Amino acid sequence: MEDAEGRFVNIDFDTLKAGFGGASWRIIAYMIYKVFHNKIKYNEIHIDPLIVDSKAQGNGIGTKLLNEAFSYTKTGKRDKVSLSVVNTNTDAKKLYERVGFKVIQTVYTGYFTHSAGFDTVYYMEKQL
Repeated sequence: MEDAEGRFVNIDFDTLKAGFGGASWRIIAYMIYKVFHNKIKYNEIHIDPLIVDSKAQGNGIGTKLLNEAFSYTKTGKRDKVSLSVVNTNTDAKKLYERVGFKVIQTVYTGYFTHSAGFDTVYYMEKQL
C-alpha cells in the first residue's frame, strides 16, 4: 500500500518476481508503466500490488487483505482506496467489484504491455 507520500510496505524483488509468475521482464514493464501512470491523491490509499499465491486463492485471503486496507485507510482519515488491474486478471477484477470497487478509467496499453500478457488496465476506486 502507498499514499501520496510513499509506500507503507516495501516488497523485495524476489517476492515481487514470484507474484508476477517468475518473469522479471513483466516486472520491468510494469514498473516502467507505473512511472508514467501513478498519481496518488492525498485522500487515498493505493494498493499496488495485491498478490495472493495461486495455491491459496479462493479461500477469502484477498477479501481479508482488502478489508484490512479499508480499515487502515479509515484510520488514516482517508476516504478512498484505489488500485489497478489488468484485463487478463478477471478473477481479481471480479473480487474488487464484489467488495465495492468501481472502474473509473480504462486504458488500452497496447503494444507496450502486450508482451507482458495484457493490453488493457482498469483503474478502480472504492469510496469509504
